[in-house]
Amino acid sequence: MKDLLTQMERDLLQAYADYDMKVRPAAEAVHCDRRTAYRMFEHIYLVTGYNPQDFWDLFKLMSEIRTANEER
Repeated sequence: MKDLLTQMERDLLQAYADYDMKVRPAAEAVHCDRRTAYRMFEHIYLVTGYNPQDFWDLFKLMSEIRTANEER
């Protein structure tokens, strides 16, 4: 999973989770426009099959990212 996503996409997912799935504050936290955030969400969905705008899919993505970070 980690190899499929860029660092900025992983940072966006973390910010999106931290800001209770609100796009604007998450986008501001990673210094991008909200439309760019939506495009990144589309890319994440295309490469992983998980829709980050769905709570359970976001939960699965974050779990897999944390697991990958712990394995290092």
